Amino acid sequence: MQNGEQNRIAQARILAVFLFLCIGIGGIVAYAQNGEPETESGSLQDTIDALQKQRLEEEWQTRIARSQEFLQNLADVRGAAAAFRRAVAQHRERRSEHRATCATDLRSASKYTKFPIALRCYRTDLALNADLLRKERAYLEQMAGVSESTRALALTRTDMLADSISALMTGIDSDVFEILDDLVESKQNLLRNYRIPQWLAVNQMKAQQLATWIDSLVTRVALLTENEQETLDAATMELLLEGITCLNEAQQILAQVADMQEYEQARTQLRTAEERIQACLAPLRETGGTMQAEEQTAPEQIVQPEISRKLRSRLDEHFRIGNQ
Repeated sequence: MQNGEQNRIAQARILAVFLFLCIGIGGIVAYAQNGEPETESGSLQDTIDALQKQRLEEEWQTRIARSQEFLQNLADVRGAAAAFRRAVAQHRERRSEHRATCATDLRSASKYTKFPIALRCYRTDLALNADLLRKERAYLEQMAGVSESTRALALTRTDMLADSISALMTGIDSDVFEILDDLVESKQNLLRNYRIPQWLAVNQMKAQQLATWIDSLVTRVALLTENEQETLDAATMELLLEGITCLNEAQQILAQVADMQEYEQARTQLRTAEERIQACLAPLRETGGTMQAEEQTAPEQIVQPEISRKLRSRLDEHFRIGNQ
């Protein structure tokens, strides 16, 4: 039983810590096979084994440091994330009221007043969008767990969208639009050329943040199994192993979002990963406590899951111990 439990611990750490890391010793192996005399093959193999062990340990320490940095960054921007969620909720309420009023006005408008009302409504809608976009940009600047290149792309596309919205508002104020067809075409161009690319970039940020969150969670699970090898029972080990194996699969789904060029495809992939993560947390939830969900919106609702309070507390405790 003891040997079986140790094997499960080893499996958990391999899955959690390395995530199928490729050890860069191909050149050394080739040198051993082609360039060294057979009489020294034993000592060379020992050297290769030592290098491999050192490389894995370095990767493990890097993962711990990266996870620690992510958790700290996540804590630092918690207030900004909450503020942006409130801004999104307020925006949706104001937009809903505005559109309901506009729909009523347009129904009662004559053929002579319909176009001016449509222009006025569209301008107000653009102004509401511009206000939310400023707040979204402020949050994206701080969003934890994403690379600077991914952040830069999202911010650039956000700025391009904001500039286009501003240009349209100026055009409306300057009486550039003369017929309804021109207004419809401007809406379509804004959506196709600026709004959808911005949505795609933001969803790629969300996918990357979730992947980083998974990486951090898996690292902490690995550290927990390492520090509590003698106290974790076999059933808990099986649940942890099942959970991290599943999370690794979800992380692979998220990785595909970065290369997608179609917003709907990326959004569908992200939702698939979110559903997969929720399923993955089921075995971790069984280790104690009740799972809660934290909502994050940018620009659409996304569920960012958390693990059970009891397990999270144990993970955080051992994560701190591992970094003292």
